[in-house]
Amino acid sequence: MVPYRYCGRVLEVMVPYWYCGRVLDVMVPFWYCGRVLKILVPFWYCGRVLRVLVPYWYCGRELEVLVPCWYYGRVLEVMVPCWYCWRVLEVMVPYWYSGRVLRVLVPYWYCGRGLEVLVPCWYYGRVLEVMVPYWYCGRELEVMVPYWYCGRVLEVLVPCWYYGRVLEVMVPY
Repeated sequence: MVPYRYCGRVLEVMVPYWYCGRVLDVMVPFWYCGRVLKILVPFWYCGRVLRVLVPYWYCGRELEVLVPCWYYGRVLEVMVPCWYCWRVLEVMVPYWYSGRVLRVLVPYWYCGRGLEVLVPCWYYGRVLEVMVPYWYCGRELEVMVPYWYCGRVLEVLVPCWYYGRVLEVMVPY
């Protein structure tokens, strides 16, 4: 539980060493306006779902989700609020992420400048999914896949009425 008017530079949420619950929810308060939001997941987190719920008017500079080196959970979900409109949303996946699915759920009216999904060098998961909302109208959508991507499927699901300026999917060398 974070206080009502917390506005420090960094908010860190540290999960314990042997947490193996089914769902881990990290809920940020209504008026959090710090510079960086960091969520540090432990070394052996093996819950079924890791969810990060960002508040309605999150207006920090960066949102960082730092997943540990050997995260083996079934699904990692990052849910961004309805009116997140800052410059960059970054989802950084660890070096040896081998979960089944990595999902990035972008809200209904996401209109930030860029959405970046940075996948590690040795991502071996089965499916990497980037689901863009119905009326995505940001300037750029970039999916950067690493040099040695060996996953089974890379899916980029763009909505029915995509109006963005550029849609770039960069596949490794």
